[in-house]
Amino acid sequence: MIHWRLSRAVTLAAAAAAVGLAAAPATAAASGTFTATGRMHAAHTQGKATLLQNGQVLITGANSGGGAPALPSPEVYNPAAGTWAVTGQMNTPRIDATATLLPDGQVLVAGGSGGNSNALKSAELYNPAAGTWSVTGSMHQGRSGLNGAGASATLLSDGQVLIAGGEDANFNLLSSAELYNPATGKFTPTGSMSAARAGHSATLLTNGQVLVAGGTGATAAAELYTPAIGKFTPTGSMSAPRGGNVGTLLPDGDVLVTQGAPAFAERYHPATGRWSNASTGLAACISTMECRMFSTATLLPTGNVLVAGWYRSANGRWSNASTGLAACISTMECRMFSTATLLPTGNVLVAGGLVGLVSNPQTTPSAILYHPDTNTWTSTGNMTTGRENQTATLLPGGQVLMAGGTLFDHPHAPVFLASAELYTP
Repeated sequence: MIHWRLSRAVTLAAAAAAVGLAAAPATAAASGTFTATGRMHAAHTQGKATLLQNGQVLITGANSGGGAPALPSPEVYNPAAGTWAVTGQMNTPRIDATATLLPDGQVLVAGGSGGNSNALKSAELYNPAAGTWSVTGSMHQGRSGLNGAGASATLLSDGQVLIAGGEDANFNLLSSAELYNPATGKFTPTGSMSAARAGHSATLLTNGQVLVAGGTGATAAAELYTPAIGKFTPTGSMSAPRGGNVGTLLPDGDVLVTQGAPAFAERYHPATGRWSNASTGLAACISTMECRMFSTATLLPTGNVLVAGWYRSANGRWSNASTGLAACISTMECRMFSTATLLPTGNVLVAGGLVGLVSNPQTTPSAILYHPDTNTWTSTGNMTTGRENQTATLLPGGQVLMAGGTLFDHPHAPVFLASAELYTP
């Protein structure tokens, strides 16, 4: 909630011109460097990036900042050419919608806000082969949110998509849920959650159930959705309320849920339906901001989980993973709203974000690498511009595409970015 409030405050601070870099596909780039690639046709902030089956990247649900409406035409990045192309115009431009890659290669975009509605019922399908959008069945309930704190969308084992929670047009939290069936193109209501929530984590378990935990409203309640019976059932509650949390499925089938509470992390055990403390070795947080709200959780090849400066070891304890980093006065100095991307090398690239004090935030162009084998951090090349709230997508060739976002240098007005760049590991 802190993020979207800050982002909304920044957005309303002033409208700013979009800036970007000249189109230039990166070729033979040096290892550990960022190089400019094609510029998008419009600034994109708060968008969602979907890696398509053909290796291209679709950016949806963005606006150009400054309170601008949703962009009508999403854009597609072609790694082979290093260029962006405006693709077919959506039937209803929208922001804060869900975006789910379906098994057949199409992308389902549902809900969000746009047109004359704060919470759309409509949904659309993007066909990468044709570059066009088609209207599909509408949801029974309009659903939206701010900066991702809306409904969850989970691709189930049978190919259907579970849409749960979010906010209605009057910004009331929702407990209802529905299923999208790609075979029929229709949504059907399914069982409701026991608690209304938005911005919650929704994690597909190895047994096909979906664990829903926390969310706006700072609820500690958790529940399980069972597709076979179409119902949510309460499961063990977390030890503390967690808004805006991140759920990571571990290799053993447990779920690690981080951030949003003084007890930084908890672990859910599907076999028992109980939670256990996963914060051993960590000092209690003074506030949820110091618990790294809006941090990232990255599953490493070893089965450990990296959470923005802390590393979970195999023995269930936590060890300091901040070697080489200055101590943080607040989490903003630890890169709020940065991206974290697992590289083919097994290292984790953390790039950009807001740094500095809460009273004087600035975006940074710097990037750092986490090395799981030595449990250390090292610097890597800087981005060509500071940015936060950008998208980060690992491409099939191993490079990372950073696109859009916001450049913010307090007290100056924010600049919303159309530029994009590639990181070469």
